[in-house]
Amino acid sequence: MSASLDQPLFTFGRLTAVRRIADAGYGASVADMRASEQDMLANVIIAYAAVLRDEKLVVIAHANLDQLTEQLDQINARYSARYATETDLQQTRSRIFSGQAQLEIAQGSLLASRNSFRNIVGRYPDALAPLPQLPPLPASIDDAQAAGSVNSPLLQSARFDLAAAQGRIAQARGNARPYVGLQASVARSPLTITSDDPRELTAQVQVGMTVPLYSGGLLSARINEARQLADAANQQLEQTARDVRENIASYWDQLAAARRALPAYNRAVAAAQSALDGATQQQLAGQVTSLDVLDTARDLLLSRQTQAQSEAQLFVQHALLLGAMGLLRADAFAPGTPAFDPSAYEATGWAGLPIGPLIRPIDAVAYDGRFKPTPVSVENDSEPGHNMAAEPNQQ
Repeated sequence: MSASLDQPLFTFGRLTAVRRIADAGYGASVADMRASEQDMLANVIIAYAAVLRDEKLVVIAHANLDQLTEQLDQINARYSARYATETDLQQTRSRIFSGQAQLEIAQGSLLASRNSFRNIVGRYPDALAPLPQLPPLPASIDDAQAAGSVNSPLLQSARFDLAAAQGRIAQARGNARPYVGLQASVARSPLTITSDDPRELTAQVQVGMTVPLYSGGLLSARINEARQLADAANQQLEQTARDVRENIASYWDQLAAARRALPAYNRAVAAAQSALDGATQQQLAGQVTSLDVLDTARDLLLSRQTQAQSEAQLFVQHALLLGAMGLLRADAFAPGTPAFDPSAYEATGWAGLPIGPLIRPIDAVAYDGRFKPTPVSVENDSEPGHNMAAEPNQQ
């Protein structure tokens, strides 16, 4: 029966490198998890808004068909009294057939949106509440970009990847340097013909140093490989930063355009409704034809459809902008939702005792993760004109 101990004392940064690689991998995993959480929330928001939008489009299609049916009744009465022609009658019927087709398409789109909702949420939607109020946005696009550079999980993951790559450089350099360790062993001698004492123990303690002498270029090649991989990670970090800035700027501008457009759509709906009411009265007085009324009804239908689509787009663009900045969280919709706490999974304070706290700072002195990255053109350009419009209910 025997027991042995092998304790590194000084590894020229090798232990520190392995620890930092592990820490960076853990940090990247947490960032990836938060990115996946944001993607899931964005998909739920898109599905939620799509169901509400398509429900409203079905109501609009129903109202349009009811209005056309009422118009057909009036045309039939006028046709019976010889105040309308066969052409007026057939034009109205044609619009009704089109309205029936649009209603079927709207209902099919609603069913598809409900299927998408079930796929993401796990059940079909039932009496959804109106779209909630989303968290406010930064005052300017520069503030939004600054928030994204700090909070974006994509950037955080890329930074951890670079840190891990630098750790691999230090690990490769440490493998090419000496290794000092403490080896200890204790054993109980077995019973033999010459010894019958079961309590006889042998112990051995030694401090040794291992030095790599020749590896045929393997160790230096691995150092060069680690440098190149770190260089690639550095360039990937810059590309990720550019992608995040592009997404923030694009969602910012699209949201600003949607905010400016929605009030115009609201006015268009009000104007189209007023025009339809006036045209209906003028038709009774014989001042306009039935085709004029039908055209006005079609304008109202298109305006209401575009209004419903713009309202949904406004909400989705706001949520996507929050996601691009890394600020799309569950507690924005359900206050009190506990956030993920990665510190609960960190190593316990007694890990590495009793000599770990002494070895770690000594070994960290020799940590060398330096490398000379290929120059990268850092894109941080800006231009005027990217101004956010006020929310429609504030205009």
